[in-house]
Amino acid sequence: MKGIWKKLTQQSIYILTFLLLGGIGVIIYGLYYARDTRLHEASAAVGTGLIVISASLMFLLVKNLFEIESEMKRIIAGDLTSVVRISSPYAEIKYIEETLTEMKQVLWEREQKIRTGSLTQETLSLILTSVESVVQNVHDAILATDDNSIMKFFNKAAGELFGVTPAEAVGKRVGTIVTLLDMNDAPISLEHVIAEVRASGKEKHFDIKNYLFAVRRDGLKIPVGLTTSLTGDTAGSTTIVFVFRNISAELEIQKLRDEFVFIAAHELRAPVAVITGYLELISEEKTALPSQVLQDFENIKAANLRLSALVDDLLEVARAEANKLMVDVKPLNSGEVIQEVLKQMDPLFAKKKQKIVDLSFPPVSSPVILSDPQRLREVLLNLLNNAMKYTPENGTITIKQYVQDDVMVTVISDTGIGIPEKEQKNVFERFWRSEKSRSFEGTGLGLFIVKQLMERMNGKIWFESKDNAGTSFFFSLPLVKVNVSAAQPPTQK
Repeated sequence: MKGIWKKLTQQSIYILTFLLLGGIGVIIYGLYYARDTRLHEASAAVGTGLIVISASLMFLLVKNLFEIESEMKRIIAGDLTSVVRISSPYAEIKYIEETLTEMKQVLWEREQKIRTGSLTQETLSLILTSVESVVQNVHDAILATDDNSIMKFFNKAAGELFGVTPAEAVGKRVGTIVTLLDMNDAPISLEHVIAEVRASGKEKHFDIKNYLFAVRRDGLKIPVGLTTSLTGDTAGSTTIVFVFRNISAELEIQKLRDEFVFIAAHELRAPVAVITGYLELISEEKTALPSQVLQDFENIKAANLRLSALVDDLLEVARAEANKLMVDVKPLNSGEVIQEVLKQMDPLFAKKKQKIVDLSFPPVSSPVILSDPQRLREVLLNLLNNAMKYTPENGTITIKQYVQDDVMVTVISDTGIGIPEKEQKNVFERFWRSEKSRSFEGTGLGLFIVKQLMERMNGKIWFESKDNAGTSFFFSLPLVKVNVSAAQPPTQK
């Protein structure tokens, strides 16, 4: 409103003030100085008239101001097509009406240019300059190459990361400026990464799980995450954009966390062992215990078993994170291991009245794979225990195997609660449990450990699942040789 008042000339204010004061003055004159009755009445009438005219004009002015304010609000809201109509006798208000109309027209034309992409070169240049200024000053290192892997852009953070100034980098082949190593200090070719991104058309990511080292010109190695993406223009040329993020602080935090988990698990092992020892002593004399005490004893024993399992899982996680998870891979008959594990699990399946469909290879004809027998037992026990746990009574659990190329694939399927699609990306994360599974006992570490074991045995693990329709876990391990008889689909036992 203050801006609107400034648009009015002082003339209008003077006229309104003159009429108002003049009317008041005439009335006062008539009341106190006019001796003739008719003059007295005329003064009162004239004065009243002047006040009424002044008030009317003042009311109209205020009304016009509210109309102007309403028009301004419509413009702010994006209404640039409606006609500006302000009825007023004031020339200044008419001037504001014309100005608002002109403003709407100019804004509408600029909006159309933005929508159709017909911005002026000056405007485009200003926008590009602003964007470049922002990108130059972000903390992440950003660089871009053209179709020939020639550096087109290299921001200040990239210069600090690689020890090269932007002026030195731009115009050079990316391989002569950027030196990268993987987690095992093996060289990584950025041009090879470019080829992968071009071939797939998708972004490629290196994060804290598979980070890289950026090697500065002075030899300093800095751990980084990397996102590589492909962009193109209407002319058909493409640009590869690289965003490097220094993850030194994140790695330090992860190291401290892993050390804490490892130390805590080791410290818990001793008291758990003591409790286990006392429970074994008591179990030798438990027949003499009262029934209620006996029930409490069994509850304590079960809780101690869960605690012991949790401590073992925490130690495995700590070893995996420290890359110290040991496996002893050797030629192995997987059929024998599967039968041992199924025999161990039979009482649990029977307790829930679950049906087991065994379509695995019999031991006599099972292909020989490369694996660690004890670690394979752990994988099978974990997957079968999960299938049993999340499948209701009278459900079905199926285990089958088949040979594909140079690997043997084992599949464990259930008819349980399934995993919602939105949660499936987190299945192999540490301590993760789905919303539906939290009513069941568990730590959320089992599948993380299974995945780590499979990777260390040169295997792979994946799954398929539908909410309320069961889950199938697949894992593959390399073959030593394939027997002719084993290549045939196994029949149900």
